[in-house]
Amino acid sequence: MSMNLRYKINIVIFFVLVIFFSIFTCNRLLASNYIIITQSNCTSRDFNFNATIKNNILAQGLLKEAVKILPYDLDDQGKMSLLDFFKQNPLKYVLSYNELEKKNGNENILELKVFIDVNGLKNVLINIGAYFKDNLTCKLIIENFDEQDFIHLSNLLSLSGITKTDYASRLQLDLKKINNSLYTGTLTFNGQVWAGTSKTLYELWEKLWKNYFNRSEVRNKFFSKIKVFAGPWVTISGFRYFDEILHQKKEILDSVKLIKIEFNKGIYGYWEISSINPSRTTSYLNNYFGKRGMKFRISLSSPGEEKNQNF
Repeated sequence: MSMNLRYKINIVIFFVLVIFFSIFTCNRLLASNYIIITQSNCTSRDFNFNATIKNNILAQGLLKEAVKILPYDLDDQGKMSLLDFFKQNPLKYVLSYNELEKKNGNENILELKVFIDVNGLKNVLINIGAYFKDNLTCKLIIENFDEQDFIHLSNLLSLSGITKTDYASRLQLDLKKINNSLYTGTLTFNGQVWAGTSKTLYELWEKLWKNYFNRSEVRNKFFSKIKVFAGPWVTISGFRYFDEILHQKKEILDSVKLIKIEFNKGIYGYWEISSINPSRTTSYLNNYFGKRGMKFRISLSSPGEEKNQNF
């Protein structure tokens, strides 16, 4: 084979792979989860013209999805606290919804098909620490809170896995209510200070704590790294289907990155996965590939450990 022909073939392969990766990316961006919510004694008019009703109904749907995402079983008190959190601004995590009114005798029933921003929902669970349920001790300094504020604060502390203390701590949270619709505060961690101001305590809580819970040294305490090599898939659609499944496994996977595709008597893929549930993840992968008689290799690095292994 001449050098010129080999060069042309390599160029063609390159563009095929670029298009292939683009198709994967676009499809994942367009994908979204949806849930069905049924509400008795409710009409479309009630839903659209009463903000309290709308927020309560949508928050129930978000809670159902969040329970599937969280890597542990949420108790009843945790569900009530999370529901209270979502009621504040549920539309932040809703991409769209379709309404359908039904009748059951004389009873009005509203059925909603709600498309949820699953990534946004998972991010907020991480931002407030609910995803990790860590055992943290934090010194709290509170100013101008009323009884309702302290109820909300108690819910947030429980969701984030934080125990308040009056003594010196690596973490210190200062919160102040300026008026009925404005909260300000600072979060201090080992001398580093983050500040924020928001209209609700819930918004301020996420704004401050996301700086802590998204630090690499914090996240690395919980997430294991998994490298996967697997194949062959006979068709591109089969390969793509598996990749989509991985990206939908929000309850066991934190992130999935398709690193490389090989064409060698079939399609082979290389993935890097971050997971808070490595045992469930590896069990799922072993079961999936094993049932199909596929070739695969899995490398696991525990939290805080990094393996530089190439397949």
